[in-house]
Amino acid sequence: MRTLLVLSLVLVAGTLAACASRPTVEVLPLTTQEYPPKPQNADMPMFASVPARPHAVLADIRVEGSENQADSCVVALMKAGREVGADALVLVHWEARTHMNTRDNYGPRGRVVGTSITTMTVPTLIAKAVVWTGRPPLGHPEPTRLGMMQLKR
Repeated sequence: MRTLLVLSLVLVAGTLAACASRPTVEVLPLTTQEYPPKPQNADMPMFASVPARPHAVLADIRVEGSENQADSCVVALMKAGREVGADALVLVHWEARTHMNTRDNYGPRGRVVGTSITTMTVPTLIAKAVVWTGRPPLGHPEPTRLGMMQLKR
């Protein structure tokens, strides 16, 4: 019985740790029109500025990670873009905030003998999910070649 209790506590702690380590994703739809999601392996290009091609903005996507999760945040952002049916993402904000925490270290007689400083970097990404309404930028495949619905021109 005791072994079962310990095993249950370990499983709960592991589940909580796994949930805490995933980036938080918020999607704000900006249109009532729904697009089919893209396959998980579909290319999801990211632009630093709005492409000079006809497009529609489907949603704003915000991803916030915990300590040192920049790579996971980019993966989560691309996954959210695929889920809303975007052809590309336009990165409009990238921020990496550094938090510093201090803690006093006490000696054997209860006196402060030093201070510890802990830092952690928390990434935040905000992007616009776009779909091409005309020809995509050079070097990017036509949506019809990917087996997606044909766009009206």
